[in-house]
Amino acid sequence: MLTSVAEHEDQDNLSELALCACDVLVSILDDETLDFTMRKEEVGEILTSPVKLHGQRKKRGLDEPLPESRCNYAIKIFLVRDLFTITRAVFPAEAFAELAESLLKYLNAHEETLVDDVQCTDAVREQWACICAEAAFACEPSVMQAFWDNTLRKGQRDSEWDSDVRALVWQVFLERWLEQDQAGPSSWDTAAVLLCAPFVHPSGWNITREDFQRWDAFLRSAINAALDQGMDTASLVDQLAGTIAADYSPLSLRAQRLADLLLSNLDIASARKVPVELMEFTNATIYGAYPPEPTSKMVCMWLLRSLTRVIDACSREHFLPMLEMLVDGITVWVTDDYQICSEEEYSTDVRSLLVDHFYLLTELCRSSLCTRRFWCTSNRCLPVSTSSTQWLLSW
Repeated sequence: MLTSVAEHEDQDNLSELALCACDVLVSILDDETLDFTMRKEEVGEILTSPVKLHGQRKKRGLDEPLPESRCNYAIKIFLVRDLFTITRAVFPAEAFAELAESLLKYLNAHEETLVDDVQCTDAVREQWACICAEAAFACEPSVMQAFWDNTLRKGQRDSEWDSDVRALVWQVFLERWLEQDQAGPSSWDTAAVLLCAPFVHPSGWNITREDFQRWDAFLRSAINAALDQGMDTASLVDQLAGTIAADYSPLSLRAQRLADLLLSNLDIASARKVPVELMEFTNATIYGAYPPEPTSKMVCMWLLRSLTRVIDACSREHFLPMLEMLVDGITVWVTDDYQICSEEEYSTDVRSLLVDHFYLLTELCRSSLCTRRFWCTSNRCLPVSTSSTQWLLSW
């Protein structure tokens, strides 16, 4: 009993000490008299940001030297980042999480004071994003979500970011996640917040092709980390689809690209159940995409190929339920009433990839395996190939 009381008092003392440490960090950021820059005449050159920029951000000119008037903003945050990292080694995880959340709220609420120009995507903004990411990753995933929704209690920012700022902050968060220890149980949960952020309100923006590539690479890394934890990755991809679909139009070109990437990263062969959310999102997307605009036709073909690979790999147990969820979307492409596909495109991307599966569905509907019988009674029968006949006979 005495040990329990002592441990409780120690925890209270640690929490109080952690908040005091946070106050020290905040006081450094708050003190406008602190100037950590060295003048050009003292060092003989123009100082650059303490952050080493890399990747796509270099192409945007963010590796250019900071104006002297902005150097102190970057260096001050850089210094506090170093001190914040030191506190991680001092405090246990629970006390450090309290410190991190308090600091994150301050950083967000005082964003304009800390970065000066809220729409500027230079090294000052990157420093700010780095320390925000490092603080957020020390907290519960719900805190990360509140940061991106700008709903942190007593820590909301007043600015409305443009797309460039949103993209830069998001890229920094991805990089910090990849550099941290991903063995924790909340690793996937924080990754899921970042994977959904570009597509859902209020954090979303018009994501670029380059950011789609980053998103895809990050999803693969997150899935690999989840596999190491023994998680059901098919359910995780389905979770993403459900979250995004609830707040995202399936009629946009970005939805087609997103559905394609989600299907490409789905390991349907090891799925414990049909990924309902993903299949419904895919069905709505391919249905809404027909007839496609000339600029989106190729993306639609990629999506159909990815979908066919998923159908090919799914188990017999999941085959019929999954096709039932996709029937509306695939039907409009198989029938091709607007004749948007050339003979070669139809043969390569539609008929040879999809028709065989729908013949199987027709046959299954006629069998005792299907109780709905909606396909064979409402749609035309399709030609059967030798391969599909053999597959059906082996059922």
